[in-house]
Amino acid sequence: MVIFANPIQKQMSTLHIFNPSHEMAMADNSHNFQASKRVALMEKQLAALPVWWCEDGDEVLVPNPKEVQQWYLSQGTVFDMPKVKWVSSESVKVLQHSFVDPWGWNKSLWRKLPVLKDLPETTCERLDKIRSLSSREMAVKVLASFPIHAEITGQSFFCTTEHQIDEAISTCSQYVLKALWSSSGRGVMMLQSPDSTQSRQLCSSFLKHSGGLVIEPQYEKVQDFAMEFCCDGKGNVKFAGFSFFSVEYGRYSANWVAPQYVIISKIQARMEVLEMVKKHLESVLSKQIGNAYIGPLGVDMMIVKENESLKVHPCVEINLRRNMGWLAMHLIDRFVSPNVTARLISDYRLPGVIFQEHIHQKAPIFQDRRLVSGYLSLTPVFPDTQFRIYLQTDDCII
Repeated sequence: MVIFANPIQKQMSTLHIFNPSHEMAMADNSHNFQASKRVALMEKQLAALPVWWCEDGDEVLVPNPKEVQQWYLSQGTVFDMPKVKWVSSESVKVLQHSFVDPWGWNKSLWRKLPVLKDLPETTCERLDKIRSLSSREMAVKVLASFPIHAEITGQSFFCTTEHQIDEAISTCSQYVLKALWSSSGRGVMMLQSPDSTQSRQLCSSFLKHSGGLVIEPQYEKVQDFAMEFCCDGKGNVKFAGFSFFSVEYGRYSANWVAPQYVIISKIQARMEVLEMVKKHLESVLSKQIGNAYIGPLGVDMMIVKENESLKVHPCVEINLRRNMGWLAMHLIDRFVSPNVTARLISDYRLPGVIFQEHIHQKAPIFQDRRLVSGYLSLTPVFPDTQFRIYLQTDDCII
């Protein structure tokens, strides 16, 4: 039997899988989902990323174990890296005695890892439940559950009919149209003219494709941040920390790696309000997903300006998976000096560009086996690399 990974109580080794195509696969909802060539290349070149949250004895699924092992050994000379084993899908034979911990759970993992075909029926039902809970419909319900508060705002509509769309649009002059499943800003469209032909066509397309969509008013955003949680699968969702991230052109750009007290000091909201939001989410999420999901999750939030006042939008998105905010917290706990701040950045370039930048970057400086200054790639960089995730401390202003 395959066991879902539980980061709260770990008793055996874990097989880690980085599958950033997760939301696309979830939207497709097919065992035979195939990512586009570009996304498949991203998964291949970033497959080693889980090493940064592994424990000794864990395994990481990669397409090229020998190449990754050489990179991994070079990292171990400056960090206390966990002792992991790099495995390919062909070499993974037995999972009966391991946890399996992907970036996100969806049915396409059966294609990526054939041994998962033997999942018992109860686990298949759980995958369907996770998909349902990962829909943006859940974020709409959670947002609606917040009590009225002078320093909290937010409105969101889940629509399954043209009539519901008309009602939602009538409440806002400019609005955001969201697909039920997407990530990092994809599937999110800012619309200026509610009654335009293009707007109507987009709404109809979303309805036809997934049976529903989410409509929200546009806000005057001041900041993006998130609260990170962990679910034990036994009805308990517990707060784990705050994360602070940036968005450019509507898409995720970077996370800030810094101690919690630094992150909190930069969020433009009273701590009493954030504490109330945290406790409410722990309660609501424990009831909604506490028994259906095991693992990390994040709730994206915003500070918005409304009537000349700053308010907290407490539930913009719910990411029922591991995320970059979680990685940022791991990095400051284990690998980055608590005396510095850094940016955690995901990058895509044409072949050869990343390699040239990589070899000409300022060499990182370490103290007590922790990064204190400079650039550090968290994934292998080769001459043909087009995707990387890296840390940069220079000129980091949070």
